Amino acid sequence: MTQPEKVLTPCPSCGAKLSVPSTAGGKKIRCPKCQTVVAITEDMVNQPPEMVAPPAAVPKQVQGPEVSLGGENTFAGAQQEKKYAPESLGDQATFGGKLGSDDVVIDDDMEIVDLAGRYKVEGVLGKGGMGEVQLATDNRLGRKVAIKRIRGDAGKSRTAVSRFLTEAKSIATLNHANIVQIYDYGRDKTGPFLILEYVDGKSLFERCQEGAIPLEEAVDLICQVCDGLGKAHDAGIIHRDLKPANVLLTKDGVPKLTDFGLARVETGDTGHTMSGAVLGTLDFMPPEQRRDATQADARSDLWSLAATLYQMVTGKTPKIIKFKDVPQSLQDVLGKALEDAKADRYQTAREFKEALRASLQTSAPEVADLGEGQCLSCGTKNEGHRKFCKECAVSLRVPCFSCNVEIPVWDKVCSECGTKQAALLESRRHAMTAQQSQAESLLKNYGFDQATSLAVALRDETDPRLQQFTGWSKQFLEEIASGRQQQLERAGKLLNEALQHETAYDYSSAIHTLEQVPVILRGTSIPGQSLTPAKLLKRLTMTQSEVHRLDELIRERVVARRLHGLLQEVNRLLKLCPDRSDLQRVKAQLIDRDAKLIQKRDESIATAQRLVENQDYAGAIKALAQVNSYVQTEEVTQLAGDASEKLARLEELHKTIKEATAAKQLHGLLKQVDECLSLKSDDEEMRQLQDRLRAREEKNAAQLESIVQKASSLRDTCQFANAVKTLARIPQELITDAASDLLEFCQ
Repeated sequence: MTQPEKVLTPCPSCGAKLSVPSTAGGKKIRCPKCQTVVAITEDMVNQPPEMVAPPAAVPKQVQGPEVSLGGENTFAGAQQEKKYAPESLGDQATFGGKLGSDDVVIDDDMEIVDLAGRYKVEGVLGKGGMGEVQLATDNRLGRKVAIKRIRGDAGKSRTAVSRFLTEAKSIATLNHANIVQIYDYGRDKTGPFLILEYVDGKSLFERCQEGAIPLEEAVDLICQVCDGLGKAHDAGIIHRDLKPANVLLTKDGVPKLTDFGLARVETGDTGHTMSGAVLGTLDFMPPEQRRDATQADARSDLWSLAATLYQMVTGKTPKIIKFKDVPQSLQDVLGKALEDAKADRYQTAREFKEALRASLQTSAPEVADLGEGQCLSCGTKNEGHRKFCKECAVSLRVPCFSCNVEIPVWDKVCSECGTKQAALLESRRHAMTAQQSQAESLLKNYGFDQATSLAVALRDETDPRLQQFTGWSKQFLEEIASGRQQQLERAGKLLNEALQHETAYDYSSAIHTLEQVPVILRGTSIPGQSLTPAKLLKRLTMTQSEVHRLDELIRERVVARRLHGLLQEVNRLLKLCPDRSDLQRVKAQLIDRDAKLIQKRDESIATAQRLVENQDYAGAIKALAQVNSYVQTEEVTQLAGDASEKLARLEELHKTIKEATAAKQLHGLLKQVDECLSLKSDDEEMRQLQDRLRAREEKNAAQLESIVQKASSLRDTCQFANAVKTLARIPQELITDAASDLLEFCQ
């Protein structure tokens, strides 16, 4: 027999030459020098020796019972030069490639937050080559959480941080009871972090260490994982690292899929995975993923899930799969799920789940195989004339699918209408299978009422030829009831959590929390709650919109220095976000500014009052003009108006007096000069004019008195004409009442 040709490839750890058979593609060999396990790909054995690239290597395992169940590291690159400690968060460390100088994160634009203000760390749940998970208490919500961090130099790796945030974003888009939920993610002074749901049980890996799991329990657990995995696949998310360590079990035995650190989105994996890179855990890695992680899809995850089920039911690692160790009812299902070609496997998680369920059901004889008198339910042979089975009492008569006349169950053709039953039976089964799929789809999308209606119809089917759905229906109805109760309880918890976030003024977290409630359930009344999730979500959304509006308005006005009335807007926003230190600072600055404006106003009022008293009206107006309009009062307005009126009157009097003086129209001018001096007493020019006008008036008064006395003497001697002539010498503007009366008498 011809020996296979061998090629040489270097050991990635020590550089020793490894002699690899050309038929060794997809296998692993151990370096005889350093004992490192090396995964051999098809590309390696098909290339000439000088072109063989170093393969991915598994770091040496710690010897001991803790690695007896496939405690392998998770690969994250074609080469692993750096050896990591075998510590793990489940079965072994998950690492993301060596850290090079060109892979250092300087600034990823993430806000630095203070976790200590909200979370109290109580201990470490686990450590891996790159990661650490801490147990903490959320002080705001009073619940346990898991804080996942990147350890050491990995926190400076762009690749590691990118995958870390990929996990956050991947889980955040999913909402399923069988997926560990993410509450928050970000970065603090020590590096990036995830705030995850705390699962208070153990991992499936730890459960497997106790020995093989009973078949029905194992299948039930994997069916639940299928539900969560199907949710991820529907969102276009491929896990790529499914293994027992990445399935956590609650104390109630509910499995939860976790660790999406190597997940990829089917629409693109730019920057995360290079073509040809090896990602995942070798024993649970499908063939295509061993060659190139970018080729992994939903069917690859199902291969890994099947390998996980193999370990569960056999208690052995899937390093070498022996189907003789698998319960017989499960062999065909696992055989198909573990096919090398993706096209030959189950194509969806739902299809895999249905096959697993069907494997647990005891098969009854098919109608086409029945002999005369044979019972379809138990297979007992009866006399052909019997109507009921003598063993299980099931009816041996069924209605024709065409004319509805009763015929023996074993008859292939109706004796009344001649219709062949097989085609109609297959059509009916097909329709019921479609109903089954529709019901499961409705349950998956929380359409409990419609799913119940379909399941009840399948359960109540009386035709013994169609009883294969009865067991499924009963179990499915229990799932619906359990699912409805779980979702209502979960919705209630999420509603309470959102209310607590609202009380803490964390509207984004409250909205994110409520968005985890399925849309179809948001309008449902929750026992013990006066609000539905939809109403609270609407209130929170409106509040957050108002916060964003006020925040943007305040920022714009601060930048534009339009600060008048801004304190009112800041107070409104602080009422919604009282913990905003930046707003507190702005408020303090605005209050200080207002205090200074008020102080300036009061000083201006005092100055203006003093200037008005000193008859400096223009100065008073100028002083009051410095008062900011934001702090103006009625007193300022009245004082400014009074000063303006006096200044205007003073200017008007100056103009009138100047014109009258120029025109020699001095009669009555003294009154205006007196008014002018009352407004401006230190006007020396007006004072001199006043003296001249008073001297003139005194002179005129003396002359007027002399004329009146002379006219009075003429009147007394009855010389009325001469009296009138004497009085006529008085200018019209100077005539007094006494002179006027005398003139009138003499006339």
